[in-house]
Amino acid sequence: MRYRLTALAVPLAALLAGVGVVTLAAPGVERCFAQAATDAEVEGRIACSGAGAAPPGGSSRACTTNKRLRSIAAARRGRGVRFGFVRRGAGKVTVDVFRVSQGRRVIGNRRVARFSNRERSFTWTGRGAGDGDYFARYRARGAETRRLALRRKNGRFARRPDFEARDGCGPLRAFKLERPVFGGRTNRALGISYRLNRAARVTVTVMRGARTVRRFRTTSDRAGRTYRLRLATEGLRRGDHRIRISVRTPGAAAAVARLTTARL
Repeated sequence: MRYRLTALAVPLAALLAGVGVVTLAAPGVERCFAQAATDAEVEGRIACSGAGAAPPGGSSRACTTNKRLRSIAAARRGRGVRFGFVRRGAGKVTVDVFRVSQGRRVIGNRRVARFSNRERSFTWTGRGAGDGDYFARYRARGAETRRLALRRKNGRFARRPDFEARDGCGPLRAFKLERPVFGGRTNRALGISYRLNRAARVTVTVMRGARTVRRFRTTSDRAGRTYRLRLATEGLRRGDHRIRISVRTPGAAAAVARLTTARL
């Protein structure tokens, strides 16, 4: 059974008026992946500035941070999308929609719609959107950011598997893929990032179906620091790939999370 790192699952049936919902809870994680025109970088661990040191005692304050969004959701509504969210307390939410692919070309993050200062669920008609991959970014006041993936095919949207996850109080604080697609005609590499609440041994594995196609070396990582990896496209076939992270702390079972991205 797929393990989800969802801090709190809240039904959104009332918000989405009976439409099927898939929820995702995940904060934004800073990014410093420098994208070349063809992304010919060798895969591996990326050294980035701005990564903070672990706080005293070796653990972060993830469990005491102010999380404004309990959950987010998206469901197809005609040719558009019904966006929903549940807030913690008062405050407004802004939703941006980004397009990340066109045909077999990864185009980066191209914003195609913005909905500012929303207090309840709403529907986007999808007018002007072409077939391809998208993601929606939810931003609550206080700089909290969460994302979910969408794909438009034959003029209709559908939810895609998670490409971001978090568990605020477990050993893994945040786990994020740079985007829900990679590769394509320009062989765009994929950025992977994660952040720990406690020091741990971490292994990141790439799977296609039941087969392991890539494995990064296991490392001993500190708490309170963002770690980044880069997955090159060479040798990887088209289709969905699951990125699996295993976090092992002394005296405890491994915490495992899986995210999905598509090799175009």
